[in-house]
Parts: sequence; structure tokens; C-alpha cells
Amino acid sequence: MWAAMNDAGLRSVNDLDHINCHATSTPLGDAIELAAIGRLVHSHSSEGCALGRPPIAINSIKGHLGHCLAGAGAVEAVCTTLAVSRGYVPGTRNLHEQLPSAEICDLLAEQQIDSHSRSYVEALQRCCILLGHDQPRVALPKVSLEGRNRRVALTNSFGFGGTNASLILAEWTD
Repeated sequence: MWAAMNDAGLRSVNDLDHINCHATSTPLGDAIELAAIGRLVHSHSSEGCALGRPPIAINSIKGHLGHCLAGAGAVEAVCTTLAVSRGYVPGTRNLHEQLPSAEICDLLAEQQIDSHSRSYVEALQRCCILLGHDQPRVALPKVSLEGRNRRVALTNSFGFGGTNASLILAEWTD
């Protein structure tokens, strides 16, 4: 995620509006991904989230479409592109109850993932909103990027054997 942001010229997470998670609905896998996003938010926002800025909308599209396996990354890139283009993010279908932050930290501690997971989860809670089933679609505001207002999103895709990819997509402006 850091590399994708750097390659796209984003200076901080305050340049992001939306993150589409790989999220396969496995408690440990989803906790690891949320902690990684929290780590990104924590490390890229030492000054904190910009005051008055809407929270970064986090969702997953798999609840709507299922897991497309090898095609999942392409399908999710299209869905994220549509979110950026049309200005709204769909909620995460079938996410009725979010995993409490204490449980996420406990899962990560059990797996000895990272000793700073609590800080990452707190950063996530401060700067982001996890869209659930009861939020069928949420407006995606435009952030100021290089003097322009446009929508910017990050989408994650993970494959078997540790193949991981993150892609930054931004609204086209003239």
C-alpha cells in the first residue's frame, strides 16, 4: 500500500477517500488487513487526520459478488473505479457486526503479528469508517490533491502464496 501511494505521488492518507479491502471474511485474514491499513494510516498521518476531512471509507465488494478467485483483483478494480467515477461507495454486504478492536488486537497478538497493533487499530478508528451492510451506499467526497479536487481510492488484492497488490485509482480531471 505504501509503494502504491508513493508511486501515485500521494503524500499522506489524507489524500485518500476510499480503500477497497481484499477482505475474504476470515477473522484472522481480515484482522491482518485492517491492522495493515491501520499501520498505513498511523505511519502516513503522524500529524493526524486532517481536521474537518471526512473519514476514509473502507469496504469490500466480495459480499455482493462472492470471491472471484483469480479474477477478484480485476473485478474489484472495476468496482473501485466505478466508486471513484460515480461518487459513492457501496457498503459491505453481510457485514452486520464489526469485529471489536480489542478482538482484532487479540487475534494479532496470538499470531505474534505486530506488537504495535493497538496503535494501528486506534489510528484506523480515528481516521476511517468501515462501511457495513446497513449502509447500502455512502457518498464519496472529493479531496484536494495537487490543487485539484478529485476522488482517490486504493484497492487491495491478495493471491495465494503471498502475491499482494495495491492499486491507486483517481478520478480523471482536465
